[in-house]
Amino acid sequence: MKIKEINRLAFAIWGTKRGKKLFLQSNIDEDENTIDDELNDIRGVIGFKKIGSQFYSIEYKTDYTNLTIYRTIYDWLGRLGFYAVSICIPTEKSISCSICKILDDLSEIYHKEYIEKTDEIAINRIRADKQEELNEFQKYIDSLNCPIQINRKEKKTHEKETCVIKFQNKDELDSIIQEYQRTELLLFNRVFILPAKSYDLSCNFKEISLKPIEKKYILNLKIVKAKNISEAIKGAIITISKNNQSIVNQHRIENDRYQITELLKNDTLNIKCTKPGYSDYSETLKVEDLVKDINGNSIDYEIKLEDKSQTYFPHGTDNSRNLTGKTQPEVTNPNDNKNLKKLKITAYDENNQKLKEIVSVEVKKNGTTLKTFPKLLVACIPDFLDTDEVLIKANAKGYIEKEENFTISDKTANEDNEIEIKLVLIKQPIGNRKLFRSIGIALVVIAVFATIIYFALFNSEDFTKYYTDENRLLDSMTNEYCQKDWDWLKANYNDTVIGFFDKKALEYNNMKKENPDDFDMNKIDVETHKNNCEKHYKETLNDRIKDFINTDNRFDLSTAKELKVLAILYGIDTSSINQYFFFCQKVELAKQQFKQKNRETSWSEIRPYFQNDYLKDYKTLLSEEQINTLKVCDEILLKMNFSSYENIDEIINDIKVSSDNRKKYNNLKEQIGY
Repeated sequence: MKIKEINRLAFAIWGTKRGKKLFLQSNIDEDENTIDDELNDIRGVIGFKKIGSQFYSIEYKTDYTNLTIYRTIYDWLGRLGFYAVSICIPTEKSISCSICKILDDLSEIYHKEYIEKTDEIAINRIRADKQEELNEFQKYIDSLNCPIQINRKEKKTHEKETCVIKFQNKDELDSIIQEYQRTELLLFNRVFILPAKSYDLSCNFKEISLKPIEKKYILNLKIVKAKNISEAIKGAIITISKNNQSIVNQHRIENDRYQITELLKNDTLNIKCTKPGYSDYSETLKVEDLVKDINGNSIDYEIKLEDKSQTYFPHGTDNSRNLTGKTQPEVTNPNDNKNLKKLKITAYDENNQKLKEIVSVEVKKNGTTLKTFPKLLVACIPDFLDTDEVLIKANAKGYIEKEENFTISDKTANEDNEIEIKLVLIKQPIGNRKLFRSIGIALVVIAVFATIIYFALFNSEDFTKYYTDENRLLDSMTNEYCQKDWDWLKANYNDTVIGFFDKKALEYNNMKKENPDDFDMNKIDVETHKNNCEKHYKETLNDRIKDFINTDNRFDLSTAKELKVLAILYGIDTSSINQYFFFCQKVELAKQQFKQKNRETSWSEIRPYFQNDYLKDYKTLLSEEQINTLKVCDEILLKMNFSSYENIDEIINDIKVSSDNRKKYNNLKEQIGY
């Protein structure tokens, strides 16, 4: 398929109504039939047994890649079908924002606008009375801050082979789709991505697994005024360390922006920023805090500098007088470039000859290191105020360290506002150099032996006690968590239980990094304790599902849906809760008939509730009281489809004819809350 504008996202929405067809498209320069031919029907290659299943695919073409989300529904003939959203990305391009989120959002927009509903209950069939329109979808795409980037990967020839990947969670799914240009995937022409714990989807393709790739982020810094963030600040000096390792030292930013790449979620940044006339800026940032509310991998962050300059009045104007009428002293405007000085630093020996040896020079301003010159020839450093305190240290092999401390106002500048600093280094006496060298060697030897003795005598014993204490703590917390009931687990399992074990796992990993040769990860089995807690959670959830089905006489759709989702998420048997959820939907539809007495309905709308595998063996699942409720719901739903009954009031009157029916009807009213 040809894409019209290469720097805009192209997408298509398609699926089954009476057979597969294209519903709408954007930014694709082909006729409808050509596009429809390029979108491959997945019926027959992916087996699905029910509506509501969701899965994804990546399909590699010569000039573009199709990334697609599918959701299973009924077609207009009552058969199982699907609708799909595909994003088309040119082979030589890529996008940085979350592809998975874009697919999910577009699919959700379609589901909201074009899937039939009775109030909140989806009939799971595409509406026949509403033609798809591009507006809502294009509005969403246009709202994305998602630039199309050049992809440096080479084009590859794809084999005519399809594979499948199973994902465990949303993060894993997002990673697979975002990294669709991985070498392992490029070996295939099509990749289906299915939930690992879905028993309603099946295929016969080769299953592959991918090694996880940790997501990398880009931090876009912008330097602005604190009181007016629309006003950028240029020429600031920035120093950045990542995880306590310096990555940028006293770098002058020519414009107002700076970019840091290759950041991981657990990285910590220390950022310092200075600019004459502004308060010094210093802040510690955790990448994981910055990425909570973003999509993709691009982070925008503003460094806000406080303007500390005084109000500037030219000397002799009316505004330069105070309340007593006396003229105030002239105030220098710190932002006036004419008042900024620059240092020119050179190094000489005691004979006034430029040093041929390598000289290392460090320059500090007001206690903060500005710049380090590992090999000084001539250094020129701009942007000094008269009030700035400067410290310069110089070192060269065989010379005594030179240190000079002064205030800028103590030095005389030339007509170019340049202050020349000549550093004179004096050679060390030969005897002293030998003595210092001997002392240094001796200290190194002592330090090495001390380290060996420390680890030999103390470290192993310390870790042995640490292993014992940590295992006792894990045992204690596991026993405590495994005593908790469902109400506590529902509210606290993810944050408290999983949070505790994840925090401990991170702690042990850090211990291993710091002590790679001495710390033994196998001595603390955090994973077994975590699995024991998960086992208790699953058993408690399973008991809760059984208890809910046995005691719920109101067919509570909300609770049934919640328990169904949890059962799928944690991989426990979903057969009973799926069946009960189906009956809850059926009762909910009947409840809507009570609320909307003259509402017209159709056989195609209610047919799924009378032709479904869930209707088999339901008597083993439901109580007699629940079955009676369903029978009354059946009467209401069926009789609304016959012309002999003009509205629900007539049906209700008919149901009330016999005492048995009247009893069933009153029982239904009580159970469903009327």
